[in-house]
Amino acid sequence: MAQEIITYVILLTTFGYVVFRIYKTIEKLQSPKDKDSANKCGSCGTGCSLKDLPTKNPECPPGHQYS
Repeated sequence: MAQEIITYVILLTTFGYVVFRIYKTIEKLQSPKDKDSANKCGSCGTGCSLKDLPTKNPECPPGHQYS
């Protein structure tokens, strides 16, 4: 009985790890454009209203803030 429980725990852990790694791989394969569009600074340009905010947005990468 104890061996069955240990086996199920190992199988469940392995399955969870495989699903997690597949998710991370798919996340890395997304194009940078898709990631930037979800970010508040993704489309900032010269007419961006976000650059005029008095505080820096912690979600913006340093190169995108107030540029």
